[in-house]
Amino acid sequence: MGVDKKSIIEKLAKPYVNRTRFLIYQLCNLSYWNLGRRKRLKIFMIEGQTHYVRIIPYFKNDSFFFSIIPFQAGGDYFHQFRKLFKAINPVFNIKNMIVLCNTSEQMPRVLEAGFSALFCNHNCWLDENIFKITNLSQDRKYNMVLNTRPEKWKRPYLARRIDKLAIIKGSHIRKEDYFDLRDLNPAFYSHSRISPAEVCKIYNQSLCGGIFSDGEGACYSSSEYLLSGLPVVSCKSGGGRDVWYDQDNSVICEANEESVLDAFGQVSQKLIDGRFSRQEIRQRHIEKSFKFRDRFINYVQTILDEHNVKKNATDIFKAKYIHKMINEYSFFQTWLMLK
Repeated sequence: MGVDKKSIIEKLAKPYVNRTRFLIYQLCNLSYWNLGRRKRLKIFMIEGQTHYVRIIPYFKNDSFFFSIIPFQAGGDYFHQFRKLFKAINPVFNIKNMIVLCNTSEQMPRVLEAGFSALFCNHNCWLDENIFKITNLSQDRKYNMVLNTRPEKWKRPYLARRIDKLAIIKGSHIRKEDYFDLRDLNPAFYSHSRISPAEVCKIYNQSLCGGIFSDGEGACYSSSEYLLSGLPVVSCKSGGGRDVWYDQDNSVICEANEESVLDAFGQVSQKLIDGRFSRQEIRQRHIEKSFKFRDRFINYVQTILDEHNVKKNATDIFKAKYIHKMINEYSFFQTWLMLK
């Protein structure tokens, strides 16, 4: 490894150099003929960018990678990512890396950096059969549910004035940013990880969902609320969760406790007078998800057609669709898929 490569990795991806588990999913592994020779075409879903620095050397030009962005990628992030890629695997055609943008505003930055781009918000991969409405009663056990990590940047403290909170505690990553969610005196608090079915049960016992960070990725929790028929109380945000919001499923407020309390009051009233419909909130999210999925399928079909692969992308997607379109594998399992 040369000095330049070492310094670039040290600067851009040091925390991930020794990573042993990878979020990746193989959509297809197909053969086709080109100039009388049989070749392979592989298409993968992969989450993150710098996260998989250890496996970038094994990326080949017979493969395409749809990259899910799990965070708010701003500034010159994609240019830095290109620099990392070129240092580690200079022969890989970065046009084969299709970044799935959570907002349309991310598209120009991705293209300027030399990657391919598709506006396809990653919340569209949530399985609508996992998160659903099981309770249409307006009489709910909890006023608001927060499915959040216990970290200050998520700003859960903005819900301090909401009575009867339900808190589903996510995994804690940023130790220096810890916030004890129990300080909010919740009526329900999950001390450990709970199953998706249990999460859905709590959603259906809650009047609405709350999400307060000012920027992250598209935020799965936000769309889980909507699929479960919950209107959302959110602060203004960047990163892509607002792609799913409209005047009929959310109230957007300022980042202070009084505004959050007022927004909760608006949500409650709109549910009472029928301006918010749980069934319509869910259905509109599903319809938008399917539009994003169709956009993705059309792109996959273009790749297949360009390689003269006589397969139908819709059939491939239906056969391979899983919740979030991602899975976790060891380094060795990932290497076997890529080789």
